[in-house]
Amino acid sequence: MRSHKTSNYRPDIDGIRAIAVLSVIAFHAFPSLVPGGFVGVDIFFVISGFLITQIIVAELDNGNFRIRNFYSRRIRRIIPSLLIALLVALILGWVLLLPEDFSQFGSVLAGSSVFITNFVLFAQVNYFDAAAVEKPLLHLWSLSIEEQFYIFWPIILIAIYKLRRFAFAIASILLLASFGYAYAIHGSHEELAFYSPLPRFWELLIGGVLAFIYLHHKKKLDLLHRFSVLSQVGSLVSLLLIVYSLFKTSTEQNLRAVTIGVVGSAGLILFGYANPYVSRMVGNPISTWGYRDWE
Repeated sequence: MRSHKTSNYRPDIDGIRAIAVLSVIAFHAFPSLVPGGFVGVDIFFVISGFLITQIIVAELDNGNFRIRNFYSRRIRRIIPSLLIALLVALILGWVLLLPEDFSQFGSVLAGSSVFITNFVLFAQVNYFDAAAVEKPLLHLWSLSIEEQFYIFWPIILIAIYKLRRFAFAIASILLLASFGYAYAIHGSHEELAFYSPLPRFWELLIGGVLAFIYLHHKKKLDLLHRFSVLSQVGSLVSLLLIVYSLFKTSTEQNLRAVTIGVVGSAGLILFGYANPYVSRMVGNPISTWGYRDWE
């Protein structure tokens, strides 16, 4: 909600979010022009992990974090829009789909209402499974993974916060474990790597680790102001990595594309902290219009 918006608003992050959203739309509309546009979902995961972790950790620092309030805010933010989308999809599905297809669609619809769309879609993967383009609610797999992460992440943060000196290290270990698992299964279990939350959590966790740096290691970040060339080069390289992932990779290079895009977006968040030029370019009024609501 707006009352939880950080006072240190960074328009460049909303600009990166705009890039993520537009790249996904472009991927579906013009897949040959933006063959790696699907990476926008993964870039969005990084942003989400950074912003939400920043809010939780800041409230933990102040001693006013309440897990019930956190879940309440998530419900109020997501459920109304989700229910409208599901209702419209249900009406259109009833009119347009054949009975057998509507039955399969109904399972996904039910799963979407409780944020397990990814598990339902994974269970439907078989030789006779409908093509992805024929699944109206396929896009909700990412929302399910995001919300599954936020079921456990606040609880983990509360636990590791008691070991504050080691919180950053523990979060980093969790990130590396998820990342390693993703690379271990991506070649032999592609469907599992796509739909399972565990090989996706590292993308949200890298944002979470950035939030720890942003809140608890400001002195180290301030060095980027002293060495402005480093922040400028880092921002430029990060932006080029995002562009490369969107335009020079494809679905056949899924994990490679995701890794490049995630690293690029994380770098842009990190180096953009001290780079007003990139911040103004990425966070221009057009790309940030309608945002500034981070919770």
